[in-house]
Amino acid sequence: MAKEKHLPMRYLPAARPGLAAASLGLAIAVSTATAAPPAPLRSDSTAAPAPHRGPDAAAPGPASVPPGSEWHVVGDWSTIANGDDVRAIARDGDRIWAATAGGGVVRWARDGRGLKQYLGPQDGLPCNDVRDVVRWRGEWWFGTCAGLARYDAARDRMTGLSAPLPSPSVTALATDGAGRLWVATGQWWNRTATFTGKAEPGGWTGGGVAHTADGVEWTVLDASSGLPSTNVRDVASWKGQMWVATEPYLRWRAPTTDGGGDPVPGRWEAVGGGVARRDAERWTAFDSTGVAELSDNARALAGDGRALWVATGGRGLVAYDGARWKALRDCGNPSRCIQDNYVTALSIGDDGAIWLGTSRFNGHGTGVNILDARDTPLDDTDDGWTALHAADGLPGELVHAILPDDDATVWFGTADRDTEGRPRGRALARLLDDRATVEAYRFGAAAEHGLPDNAVTAVARHPLTGDLWVGTARSGVAVRSQTGKWSAYTRASTNGGLPSDSIADIAVEPGGIVWVATRSTTYDSKKARWVDGGLARFDGRSWAALTAEAAGLPSNHLSALALDGRGRLWVGTGATDAGPKELAYRGSGLAVVNTQTRQWERTFTFPTLTSDNVTDLAVHGDELWVATSYFFYVDPRPRGAQFSTGGGVSVYNLGTGAWRKVTAADGLSFAVHGRSGGPNDALIDARAIVVDADGRAWVGGQSYRDGAYDPEITPDGVVDVVGPGGIDHHRFDRAGAVVALAADHDGNLWTATTLDGVHVRAGDAWLHQMAAPGGMQSDRLTALVFDDKGNAWFGTAGDGLLTIRPPAGEPGSQSVGVQPIVRRLPFRVLMPLLSYDLPPRLIPAP
Repeated sequence: MAKEKHLPMRYLPAARPGLAAASLGLAIAVSTATAAPPAPLRSDSTAAPAPHRGPDAAAPGPASVPPGSEWHVVGDWSTIANGDDVRAIARDGDRIWAATAGGGVVRWARDGRGLKQYLGPQDGLPCNDVRDVVRWRGEWWFGTCAGLARYDAARDRMTGLSAPLPSPSVTALATDGAGRLWVATGQWWNRTATFTGKAEPGGWTGGGVAHTADGVEWTVLDASSGLPSTNVRDVASWKGQMWVATEPYLRWRAPTTDGGGDPVPGRWEAVGGGVARRDAERWTAFDSTGVAELSDNARALAGDGRALWVATGGRGLVAYDGARWKALRDCGNPSRCIQDNYVTALSIGDDGAIWLGTSRFNGHGTGVNILDARDTPLDDTDDGWTALHAADGLPGELVHAILPDDDATVWFGTADRDTEGRPRGRALARLLDDRATVEAYRFGAAAEHGLPDNAVTAVARHPLTGDLWVGTARSGVAVRSQTGKWSAYTRASTNGGLPSDSIADIAVEPGGIVWVATRSTTYDSKKARWVDGGLARFDGRSWAALTAEAAGLPSNHLSALALDGRGRLWVGTGATDAGPKELAYRGSGLAVVNTQTRQWERTFTFPTLTSDNVTDLAVHGDELWVATSYFFYVDPRPRGAQFSTGGGVSVYNLGTGAWRKVTAADGLSFAVHGRSGGPNDALIDARAIVVDADGRAWVGGQSYRDGAYDPEITPDGVVDVVGPGGIDHHRFDRAGAVVALAADHDGNLWTATTLDGVHVRAGDAWLHQMAAPGGMQSDRLTALVFDDKGNAWFGTAGDGLLTIRPPAGEPGSQSVGVQPIVRRLPFRVLMPLLSYDLPPRLIPAP
């Protein structure tokens, strides 16, 4: 059984740079990074800032500090994630194993009436992006983005396994006739790798195949073994030989000069690909150069008694009978040929039927194709084709996995793509033996597993109920009660009361009224306008929408909310890199809404504000602090100028109505130089703001080194502390943007970054917590909030909801109240939460 494991070249390891340890079996449950002083950017003072206290944080109580102690993040990490994006399926008696993208492993009852989810770190998975599942030596094995895992039936949990794989990014698993386990891997982003002429560390590396007969001794077949590519997407046994399907891999080409002596910059180039057969001690490769029917984008393999079938990305389905190749391509008639030439899933039923998932070139699915080759795989004149679509009951037409069952039913992992082209899981589906009825097993239908979307954009705590309100990028709002039960609200379920399913921010009044800012994502070309987005109000029973058309808001593409305690809701508009690209780095300023009348009162825009693109809001005492990013300014006059400008901080006195600004001219960190090259017109990309008890504003954002934009350079995260004595600067190397800031119960400042996990300001030092097996499961953070129990909750860009809970008090201790997560402890390495077994012994490949 072969399944689709196609992964984009810009794959998740770019955001999981610490995963090299996975192949060595290293996992640390808590951060033990040495607290290093922050690196100054353009510090106005050489003195370190005082320890940060959040606006609602109580002063830390007295504590005994052991000699030689260091700050550590200490707690229990766990993940909540949706499991509807199924990428591989296997049957185990009356149970179905579903490997999912971002949702770990889900085990369904075959009748769909029960499920159990296994996630990292709490259930032992090293990574929740699971690509394949296979039964080997009586046990279930799983391939993940951080190596291998095995199901421990006695403990009903997963165990991460140490293996000397050529990459931690496992893409496929298979067994051969000799009883060996084969593991296919793809390239991964190694953050520390260096390349000649590349301006900064980091690059694509590794990949290949490994196999083992006992799980202890491994043979590794990497680029040096003759593979046509190290981006291996599938591995299968056919007629006693092992075959691999590969796609082009990325190779760094160092800077050089052309024939005229002009410099040619360094770049990544895609090379290699195709299929290969293992013959004794060498590979025999087949690619598009030698076989016209083949594509170098080989995605999946499946073999029967008559042919090896190859799923390709661009040249349809290819059959090989051991001597000849035959390509079956789209002819425009779905009753006579395959629907599209991009195959997303492949499997063969016991009756010989070939089951395929297909998509357009842009990745949008086109359903299921069923081929009856009538035992003549190289003769397409007698082929019979049938198609299955959403109109026939498929929950989504992008099919990533297919499993024909022995009771004449067929299982599918279904998905679709949202308006921004991102894949979104729809359900595990089952076509019944009547070949007409499709059942959908949706993960979110169970109240205890209700996160509808793993792309989390906002997190807020309800002050009365303690419920956690979670906004998502494309599936509306989900609410987690104190008991762990979930409820959900979408545009459809609220009859438009929630005006969009793309959530930007959530604010809750002390009395319990919930306000939700949403984004515009749906464009009606006939009406020539965006038809969703706006502001929503929920009173505990019903939803009501306030939009630009009905309530006078300056825009329906909203970004941030803040309640000022004076009966007004401040509504930011704009966007950075979230939402449709047509609206990126645009904005319509800052609106004021009366919470009693629910009417718009006025709007502030540039140049009163530092930019029309508002990214975050914070209220402290009599002041409203507004963080903005630069925006694309368009002079409305005929032939008016158009250019990017602005960004920074604007401060509004709620009592006097006066504004003041903080910009690059005042020392605020800027993203890139402006047109003059000086600070006066530099572009600032501020993303988050919080004000501490001492009145200092902490401003998070991103900055390119030397102030010059370079697509090959990852921007640094920056935190600027704006206080009476000036601005202090803190920079996090290649962290991406700082997008959320919050203080814990002890006043330590936590920063969430888009590429580099969490940085915590404890005392006069910064701690760093990155994704690792056994701990935090994502570096791609989007939101951050603390609840009343001291738990930290993080939204992620596709990896669900993360939380770290304070550890329980020591046995016999009399400690009461919220326990700290950030503690000063003697330096030590703690035992990992994730257990490993089968210590490897590397055997050189012949």
